[in-house]
Amino acid sequence: MAFEHLRPKPLTAITSAWGHALVDALEQLYDADRQLERKVDATRADLDCLACDVRDAFDRLYGKIAPLYMDEYGRVGVLLFELAQPALQQLLGSTFNVDVLATEASVSGEINTATESPPKVVLSPPPGKRIDTRSAYLASNSTSGEVWAYFKNSGKLVGKIYCSKFAMIPLDSIKLTGDVDEPIVVNWSGLDANSKIFYVIRYKLL
Repeated sequence: MAFEHLRPKPLTAITSAWGHALVDALEQLYDADRQLERKVDATRADLDCLACDVRDAFDRLYGKIAPLYMDEYGRVGVLLFELAQPALQQLLGSTFNVDVLATEASVSGEINTATESPPKVVLSPPPGKRIDTRSAYLASNSTSGEVWAYFKNSGKLVGKIYCSKFAMIPLDSIKLTGDVDEPIVVNWSGLDANSKIFYVIRYKLL
């Protein structure tokens, strides 16, 4: 310890020199405490200034934040521009209903392989549009063969079942975009006689 030499030892006389050294040590401790107190006060003042700066910045933003904006992919953001009303208060005090599914669509159906031949077009975009897939589900009661969904022209694979291993395949989060006017088809081969196929495709038109 820094002041170990001041600790009284057994059978050691207490001298005036020891007393002066003890006083000097106490003065050093007092000075160190005062310096620490000044540093704490300075830090507190800096924090107060920082808080004022944050409040000023917050006040400058007040009335300049638009309501939430969501693009075609469901990404939510904020546009900054001058508004006539304090939109920040509206933003903080209102509840926004962000329904991503409201901008998307789904198609589903069942294919009876006893009466239909592959491949089967299950989804076609309107003229000049593209299909942007978001999720897919394929299922079959066959115990053999394969079932797959894909974009007809580009061949982009949306999903596939190996029926000897899996009866269904859920793809909850995908994003495959077809070409303009390109449909999605379901194809199959080697299935059991009179098998059926069920499909669901969630998508957005671009």
